[in-house]
Amino acid sequence: MTASVTRTFQSTETEPYARGAELGRAHAADVSRTVEHYRQLFASRGITDTDLAGYSAEALSAIESWSPSVAAEITGIAEGAALAVADIAMINARTEILARAGVRTAPECSTIVQLYDDHVIAQQNWDWYTIFEQDWFVWKFTTESGLAVETMTEFGVVGKAGCNSAGIGVLFNILHHDDDGQSMGVPVHVIARRVLAEATSVAESLSFIASARRSASTTMTIAFGGGPEVSAVCVETAPGDLGYVFADDQGLLVHTNHFLTAPLHHGDREHREHPDTVLRYDAIRRRLRKSLPATAATIEEALSDTTGGPLAVCCRPDPSQPTDFQYQTLAHLALDLANGRVAVTPYGPPSNRS
Repeated sequence: MTASVTRTFQSTETEPYARGAELGRAHAADVSRTVEHYRQLFASRGITDTDLAGYSAEALSAIESWSPSVAAEITGIAEGAALAVADIAMINARTEILARAGVRTAPECSTIVQLYDDHVIAQQNWDWYTIFEQDWFVWKFTTESGLAVETMTEFGVVGKAGCNSAGIGVLFNILHHDDDGQSMGVPVHVIARRVLAEATSVAESLSFIASARRSASTTMTIAFGGGPEVSAVCVETAPGDLGYVFADDQGLLVHTNHFLTAPLHHGDREHREHPDTVLRYDAIRRRLRKSLPATAATIEEALSDTTGGPLAVCCRPDPSQPTDFQYQTLAHLALDLANGRVAVTPYGPPSNRS
């Protein structure tokens, strides 16, 4: 396995365009490499350059309409890295482009949250294609309103999982629904970014998610641990509807890659295409039920489970697959909501780095 070091970039700019340009200049080679890797991924799935240009233009239009400030930051990243704005829109809309093209993607990500009376433990494994193993970093910045944000994301992508100084955290799991890809909506990564950069409560987070016209399905787990009251909810998003999953009576909240709410689960494609999601979900819950409430250590242990090989909770590449189709756990994330910090470990939890 290739060695990796978590890279961190601390922005000094607070205005969106300037912040994007600063990042683009500082990491021009990394952003360019991420763009090329996504072009490689799209090409291997039969997405033509002509289709890609059209999808990227549609995505940029959707972003501009829903969040002009994020659109300005995307423009800044592109100009700072000396790339076309369409290239940066493309990688921010990678989930939506894959859905629009009808591409079957890798099963990815397992999320665990444990609620206590006065704090929250929130962790996940981020699984994605192996070609992107060096294309992520931790971005730290402060908004014009003074909110501090830390997000683990890909170079050139405005946000993914992370938390802010108001105690709001976001974790991510991809979903697949029959209604995906019929149009081009606001990219889920842009939605997550707006939550991280603007929301100071769970209710505000949910309002941002609900206000976006979506075209690809995702679970965004929103957690709050910045005050005496704590809470968490998995928001299952599909193009036409939303579902909400809350912690059980013992404060445990688990999500993998299938819909848990009705009626959305009736259109779930994951049961047909990647049924390992239900096995990971069951394995995590069975492991944690032995010692509830879960601790940071027992959650980390559950996310270290390699049972099942390439389909495990902590997964490794399948050498029988072509290079562009191999995927694995690229990183493990642990949110410190009380302090607005995200700790990221390459290739899985710290206890399972092999």
